[in-house]
Amino acid sequence: MKRFFWALSLGAMVGCATPAFCAGGASKDWYVTPKIGYSNFTGIVGLEVQRRHWALDVGYFPSGGVRYYFRPQGHSWFAGLFGSGYGYDHDETKDGIAYTHYSRIESGVGGGYRWLWRERWHLELGITAGYIEERWTNTWAKRTDKGIAINPMATLGVSF
Repeated sequence: MKRFFWALSLGAMVGCATPAFCAGGASKDWYVTPKIGYSNFTGIVGLEVQRRHWALDVGYFPSGGVRYYFRPQGHSWFAGLFGSGYGYDHDETKDGIAYTHYSRIESGVGGGYRWLWRERWHLELGITAGYIEERWTNTWAKRTDKGIAINPMATLGVSF
């Protein structure tokens, strides 16, 4: 799954090397925006590819989403759907039971506001709400916790 997200991110960055694809080329309909911050849409470090009102997000921790911008070429409210998931081998004891693997999935909705200066610089603030499922396993036991999470969102980015 990690390879899929990295391949998609790399493909968007390589595509951005073509002037007609990026802003400043033939059209202002497309924006490619590397982002850093905290977001369920783009993770901690991510990439957004926007065409008109719609945007596709990918990032690390493996996460992604689809957003709709109400005003695509300026300051704008946005809303969207996101999903993320990861797992790794990890020794952890819960309630006296030793587990050897941890995994987590999350999906939900989010919204916020994007400030866009000079059609390049982004600041986004928002909030997300979603369903979380965490799982701990070993060879003979499994534990699953489910819940609802509300998370703040804050990212900075530069569009091309």
